[in-house]
Parts: sequence; C-alpha cells; structure tokens
Amino acid sequence: MNKLKPHRPQRKFFFIFALSALFVVNNIYAQQNSPYTIPRQIFIGDYAILIIPLPASTENHPDITITTGLPAHDNIDFHKIILERRINTGRLIIEFTAFTTGEIELPLIEIGGYYFPDLIINVDSIIDRRNAITLSSPASSLAMPGTAFMLYGTMAAIIFLLLASFWFIVKGKKLIALWKEKWNRWRMFTNIRQTERRLYKACLKGVETRTILNKLSDEFRNFLSLLLNQNCRAMTARELGKIGSNIDLADYFTLLDSYRFSAPNPSGISASKENVIQLLKDLRIFIDAQEGKFK
Repeated sequence: MNKLKPHRPQRKFFFIFALSALFVVNNIYAQQNSPYTIPRQIFIGDYAILIIPLPASTENHPDITITTGLPAHDNIDFHKIILERRINTGRLIIEFTAFTTGEIELPLIEIGGYYFPDLIINVDSIIDRRNAITLSSPASSLAMPGTAFMLYGTMAAIIFLLLASFWFIVKGKKLIALWKEKWNRWRMFTNIRQTERRLYKACLKGVETRTILNKLSDEFRNFLSLLLNQNCRAMTARELGKIGSNIDLADYFTLLDSYRFSAPNPSGISASKENVIQLLKDLRIFIDAQEGKFK
C-alpha cells in the first residue's frame, strides 16, 4: 500500500499573505503615530485642533491643560493646549485658529516641563468669496481613535478570506481527501484495538474459547481487508502468509484455525486460556507495527 506523502503548504500563498499583513500593519502604525489635524483641511478662520501622538507613559498622569499664558503668534490664536500622558497612549492637543495661509511654524510649546519645537501646520487658501461661505468638511473618520485599526483590520480580513478561498479551491479537495483517509485509518486501528481489549477481558472472565477465537478470526480478517484494500475474508492461511508482515500470518491463522476446530475434530489442538491470550498478544504486536508505518 502506498504511503501518503506529507502535505506541504504552498510557500507562495503564505508569502502573499505576509506581504498583505505587513502592508496593513504599516498603514495602521503610520496612521496612529503621525500628527494630524481636525479637520484635515484647514481654512483661514477655522477652529482647528492639532493632535500629536506621544509615546506611552509608564503610569497614568493627570491631564495638564493650559488656557492662559498661551504662546503668542502673529497669525495664530491659541485657545487651549492639553498634554495627556497615559499607560496606553499619550497626546499633545493644541486648539487654535489660523489667520494666514500656507505652511506655518508654531512657536515653541512648553507644557508640564516638556518642550515641543518645530511644529508645523498647513492652512489652505481662503474660500472663494464669489460662492456662499460654508464650513469646512467634517474631520475624516480616520481621525477618530480606533477607526484606522477597524478599517485596515477589515481590509486585512477580506484579503485573508480571498486568499484562503483561492487556496481552498486549488488545494481543498486534496486536503479533504487526505483528512478523510487519515480519519478512516484512525477509526480502523481504534476498532481493532477495542476488539483486542474486549476479547482479552472476555478470556479472563472465562468465556468459551471457541467463541473468542471465532470473533478474533472474523475481526482480524476484516481488519486486514481494510488495511490492504483486498478481500482477506476468504483467503486461506497460506494465502495470508504471502502478504508479508512483522509476524508470520500463515502460522498465525493455521494455529488459530486449529484451536477453533479442535472439537469435535480429534486431530485438532485443544486451546487453553494461555493460548488465546498469546494469540491476542501477537495481534497487538501486529497492530503496533502496522500503525507505526503511518506515523
């Protein structure tokens, strides 16, 4: 009987999945650790918020809020500055209104003994006065904490499902067939082991030896038929000996049949309890050896 080859996952599939996962993680990391403004697009006169992610602290600290003594700038009015320092995250929040366009460098921010230099914001051109003045669009959903993780996590899940579906279409049938064969083989060996233990207990309880031997012959032949994928039920002891195994099946079944038909045939051999136990031990040795071939 051919021995099954171990199943090896396709490296290409896992390589593609690893690249996809890396892309998603990089996007999440960049989104969560880069400064951003609310709203994303700032116009002159807009009330805006600049949020700067900071490294997590070793312990939670009370928030520090400054509403007086704010930094001075010719083109920016500062309304409030908040410093958050927590175990899981930290943020510097600056609420302001800008009155000029372009790239504006903020003055040095000092709060709670920490200094934040070289902060820059971008303010877009003034709204076209020929059109009705409207407020700027609301902040992008990505500005909300956790939204980026949910969005990119969903994208990663969809990519994984698509790749898994493609892999299952290509390799799924072979894998199912492999699992089915392993399951049938496991059930076959489990059944014969249970039979051996059941007959051993029956022998110790004093059940008639012929009954045990008849059951042993039937179950062993059924097991060989499943194991070798050929009909062993009608084979003679000599034919079974040609199969080849770790025990001489010809001698085994010859002795087994002699015990089975010992009475009333005078030429038969009388079977004792010890003889039956030895036959069961030989069966156990055969099962262990055959099962070891599949491990």
